[in-house]
Amino acid sequence: MSEESESKQIVLIKRVKKMHSKHHGGSWKIAYADFVTAMMTFFLLMWLLSLLNKYQLQGIAQYFKKPLKEVFSKQDNIAKKDALKPDMLGPTTYKDSGSKEKTQNAVDKNAGLSAQQQKLSELTYALPQSQTANNINKPASSQNQQMSQMEAMKAELEAKLMNDPEVSQFRNQLNFVITSDGLKIVLKDLENKPMFSEGKTDFKQYATKILSWLSKQINGYQNKIIIIGHTDAIPYSGENNYTNWELSADRANATRRILIGAGMSENKVLRIVGGADTDLLDTKQGNDPSNRRIEIIVLTDEATKHIQNQ
Repeated sequence: MSEESESKQIVLIKRVKKMHSKHHGGSWKIAYADFVTAMMTFFLLMWLLSLLNKYQLQGIAQYFKKPLKEVFSKQDNIAKKDALKPDMLGPTTYKDSGSKEKTQNAVDKNAGLSAQQQKLSELTYALPQSQTANNINKPASSQNQQMSQMEAMKAELEAKLMNDPEVSQFRNQLNFVITSDGLKIVLKDLENKPMFSEGKTDFKQYATKILSWLSKQINGYQNKIIIIGHTDAIPYSGENNYTNWELSADRANATRRILIGAGMSENKVLRIVGGADTDLLDTKQGNDPSNRRIEIIVLTDEATKHIQNQ
């Protein structure tokens, strides 16, 4: 090749263009935030469910099995009823004579209550809610007079309790509470100091002393009474389908026998009710000893008439 052709040789230069990646945007951040929120909600739901006992979980499950339309229609029907009898609402009840009316009912078989049934069970033994609506048309002076009588009764019983050395040592287990239905006397368990043997209806000796004292005090008033048994939220694993319903009712009836045996007139007892674990004192700790208790409600005259007319 000649020198002239070499000097005219063409040189090609290739320039490589750098490719810049496109911006992907922030949509993935929104999706991730939604995912994290959903997970937090899920774990919060699981935590809340873990705090409920077996009966409450069964009640929630029963609620979601029914259409909302059906639930609301049932609530309307309940509101139209003028009176509800205890044996229609779930707890095992006893007649005035002390004999058992029913040993098992629909609630016992299902081993749980829905939120609606729990509300109705409160009406069973004339708690404040049941009497409030009934008292709307009552003269205010009559209501005030009856409440004043209950306040005087409460003050008198508390004074007698403090002045009785044999019984005053148990005052931490005995409370007096004024309600719109009357005076509620609460006898409850303490830690390591139960009233009954576990799962039984036999009163400890000290609890019998308290009830004997209460028998004499209650007999001094003309008012009728209701006795209600309550258990904690621990399911009772007895034989023959014996549950907390039967246990609470049997303990209430055992209370009636002790009171009458100590001298109280048997005509004073208007109702014997088993509430199981539907009305816990300590809702955060279902197995707390205070949930295991006996309540004796000394009724006002109006509350007595309301219950007798049911």
